[in-house]
Amino acid sequence: MDIQILNVTELRQHLDELIELLQDAVNAGASVGFYPPPLSMDEARAYWEGIIDSVDNGPRRVIAALVDGRLVGSVQLTPETRRNQLHRADVQKLMVHREHRNQGIGQALIQRLDEEANALGLKLLVLDVVLGAPAERLYQRQGYVQGGMIPQYAISADGVLETTVYYYKLL
Repeated sequence: MDIQILNVTELRQHLDELIELLQDAVNAGASVGFYPPPLSMDEARAYWEGIIDSVDNGPRRVIAALVDGRLVGSVQLTPETRRNQLHRADVQKLMVHREHRNQGIGQALIQRLDEEANALGLKLLVLDVVLGAPAERLYQRQGYVQGGMIPQYAISADGVLETTVYYYKLL
């Protein structure tokens, strides 16, 4: 497994795999902002093209997990750009392809994200996750602390209103 921060050229090289990863996550019921499943190729492509633009034009980082050269997981570190919040970033869209779950890839992605956040001089990371999702335990093991919950925040793949839990980590 190779964990690396992808530049714009590398993101474009792995675009088809990123699209497949997002479709796999959404179609498996992950709460990553797309509803309802299934996620179309066009919508997934448009999403990743927007992310590539934001990497090219801003501080966003896409951290990827590659197994035998194939992208099988990713997470995003999005530093805040408002002047009074330059010390913090959001952790977004942790995804690991179903075929590669439970192999330590999510943990490796979060560890690399934390390292990058430290290298950037960030002091606070923030994320949200659906209550009871497997990723919640992963974040807790990586030192993220629950900050609060909002009931009925997001609609699940099966149309149920889910509670979202906010986590933070002080670096």
